[in-house]
Amino acid sequence: MSLVLLVAGCFSLGSSHGTHEPGVPPGYVESVGEIAWRWEPPRGGGEGFIRETSEGFVVLLEGGAFALSGETGKELWSYYDSQEKFVSEVTDNGEYVVLHDKETFRTVLLEKETGKVFQEYNLDMDEFDHTYRVRSGHQHDALRGITGDTWVVRWQDQVISYGLDTGEELWAAVDVAHCSDQGSVDALSVQGDVVVVATTCYEQPEEKESVEWIQGWDFTSELVGIDPESGEELWRVEHTIGRSPIESLQRDISFYPGGLVGVHYLDSYDLEPSLLDIEAKEVTDLETRSLLWVSPDGSRLGLWDTETGDYLIQSRSGETGRTLKPEVVSTHEKLVTEGFKVGLEDGMLYLNGGVMEDASAAPGGFARFEGFDGSMTFTWGEAESLRVTDALSVPGAVAVAYRADGEPGVMGLR
Repeated sequence: MSLVLLVAGCFSLGSSHGTHEPGVPPGYVESVGEIAWRWEPPRGGGEGFIRETSEGFVVLLEGGAFALSGETGKELWSYYDSQEKFVSEVTDNGEYVVLHDKETFRTVLLEKETGKVFQEYNLDMDEFDHTYRVRSGHQHDALRGITGDTWVVRWQDQVISYGLDTGEELWAAVDVAHCSDQGSVDALSVQGDVVVVATTCYEQPEEKESVEWIQGWDFTSELVGIDPESGEELWRVEHTIGRSPIESLQRDISFYPGGLVGVHYLDSYDLEPSLLDIEAKEVTDLETRSLLWVSPDGSRLGLWDTETGDYLIQSRSGETGRTLKPEVVSTHEKLVTEGFKVGLEDGMLYLNGGVMEDASAAPGGFARFEGFDGSMTFTWGEAESLRVTDALSVPGAVAVAYRADGEPGVMGLR
């Protein structure tokens, strides 16, 4: 395996590149009652992905990125060129936006809060087997491992760190899964003080075809903490649930405030996330409950029960503080089963995830907020068809990405 990495000069897109000096972060909205603002990307910019910032969010597009205020929808910074076709992502540590051109290998690191160019590299990932998963957009996984100074990636059963200034290997953690037979590193999250790694072990007999999909086949799932400076193992926790090795192999992990790590089962229809408490070295299976949010200090969780439709706000220790039972919204309607759910302090927002051909006449609207103190339906009269493509609670609003008559945009609900 080889890695081609060259330092290049900083690049400016002239008038298409604007920066921002951070201001006072707004708080998260506790409920929503109106469409407060709308924003449209440059024509031909494609469908965007939303990632949170301290003052709102950043929209990731093929041509670059735009950071917007959650309160007003005003552009805070931009880095965009309509001629580019970037793969864009925010790094695991939350500090940078990464823009990577698969054809030229040009990779730009932007400071997420300011839009300033931190560094530019030529990063060749063609020969690097950085993912096991068979899914589109897999290069996003590898880009999240960039820290600014290093690039941490997985390679088969190893985790490797490279220096971004030289391209040289800094360390390699070999046989992270500690398997006697088949083993793999399935996912990782690179933080400042730890690299959290998900691993899987199982036996693959030589005379058999792949056993990954066989229900009842024995396997072991673990979560491993690695020192990002040295590659040394810090801790190891076993957490094996599911019916076949593929459910473990297709896990993803994400970092939350307070030292919590979410384990997500991408190839299982009935396994909800698990939560690892790094300090306690304990993993909690959320069973029938989907994790919607974690408070900024990590002390409280917002959960949605997939069986009852209850929305719960509970403490980290498991004590339930508030429970909202569904009244207007049915747990069987498409708004719930196929749409987006955003949990807020004062209730739950449901958004239709399908294409609404006559959006203005839809009796249930495109979104519905069920609160502890009342409900609200959101309707759309600006276009014939509407499809919500993403929704996220960010400082200042709930940001909703959509397509109206095929044209993309973002609206802010407050």
